[in-house]
Amino acid sequence: MKFYEKLVILRKKNNLSQEQLADKLGVSRQAVSKWESASSVPDMEKMMQLCKILNCTLEELVDDGVGGRNPEKTSDGKLNFKEYYQEFLDFITKTFNMFWSMRLVEKVKCILEMLFITFILYLAWLICGTIIQRVFANLIYLFPAQVVRVIRNLSSFIYTICGVTVGFILLIHIFKIRYLDYFITIEDNNTNEKSIETPIEEEKNKEEHQRTFMEKHKNKIIIRDPKHTTYHFFDFLARIVVLFLKGFSLMISIPCMISFIFITFFAFSCLFYLKYTILYFGIFLVMIGAILMNYLLLKFIYNFIFEQKNNYKRIFVLLILSLLLVGIGASVSFMTYTSFELTSSYLEKDLMKTTEEIPLANDINLPFLRNQVVEYKIDNTKEKVEIEINHPREYEVYLYQSGDTSNTYFLDYYTKDTIGELQKMNELFKNHKRIDLRHNYQFKIKVTAKEDVILKLKNLYD
Repeated sequence: MKFYEKLVILRKKNNLSQEQLADKLGVSRQAVSKWESASSVPDMEKMMQLCKILNCTLEELVDDGVGGRNPEKTSDGKLNFKEYYQEFLDFITKTFNMFWSMRLVEKVKCILEMLFITFILYLAWLICGTIIQRVFANLIYLFPAQVVRVIRNLSSFIYTICGVTVGFILLIHIFKIRYLDYFITIEDNNTNEKSIETPIEEEKNKEEHQRTFMEKHKNKIIIRDPKHTTYHFFDFLARIVVLFLKGFSLMISIPCMISFIFITFFAFSCLFYLKYTILYFGIFLVMIGAILMNYLLLKFIYNFIFEQKNNYKRIFVLLILSLLLVGIGASVSFMTYTSFELTSSYLEKDLMKTTEEIPLANDINLPFLRNQVVEYKIDNTKEKVEIEINHPREYEVYLYQSGDTSNTYFLDYYTKDTIGELQKMNELFKNHKRIDLRHNYQFKIKVTAKEDVILKLKNLYD
């Protein structure tokens, strides 16, 4: 039975109205109403006063299973598998509820403490293992080598299993008494928001009052305040870690915001070209999906930095919607683009010439002439090999050597005018044509050199 249900039953059993109970506690009637509707939870001082007014113990007032109550036993006094399984599920549920209600710095502090305790247990396990090994090393070496090997492997395996088991049990027990028993979670499926009203202040007079009050009662059940005293070192370290995580998240948000602006710009730029081809409609859908994903990431970062709750239902719906938009848009764009006529030619007005000269050499090698449109011109007065490359104006074309002493030259290029290239692609799309600018384009190259060099190059690359 839940706390709010017990409170109603015990109040009526003592013939008290909400107003009367509120007067005895020194709170408003609305506060008692909130407790009985599970909208909020009284602090520990009020819980102790409730126990006195309602003539009950704290264990009888709080939720069943909270506060270290022993699980029910079977008639023969032994726990069966079903009860162990239920206890495990209760532990998982309480842990989840505790982490859900904790602040970010409290979560980090809990994780750091558990990692520190794990390290201490591991260190103790290593030290004990070293001591045991040195104590029994001389004894086991009295046996034959094969027996020693079997004993060492078997003992090492057993020691490891025992160490992991004992360490895990100790870690869970420490986690329970250090954190899980400090939080009381009152659950109600009919409420969305849960809160804990004003906690007990750590002032000397209230501590003494509470201690005196507890000493007067036979049943001394203490459930510590959620804002219990912790080690200052872990508190400071947790704040440093949280500050680092928030700073890192803030750094990630900057490129996300910039990309959000650019994606939005390109998305709505596509609207101006919808009349030419449906390709831009597909690109627009992809961009809208990317905007939604960017928004979700920024929203998640914002909630993490300012410790706001995430609406996971809304996040899931928006994520599915964004994936659908990206998938539909990508399929529309791909099918439309592949249906365009493939072309690998530019108009003469869109081309320019770049001339490069390379020194003559017996082992000259120009592998870029392969798979290109090449024109050879013999000029025996040339002391160098002249390479004239006809290429689009948006490209910067250059030759480079593979090494300091090698006479092998390669051709490479990059786009120096991205806007101009996009305009050209747009013109092609308007005419339902496409061109693979990087792989399918063939340069028109004119090679001028001495006759023997020309013959050699023709034999190599024609």
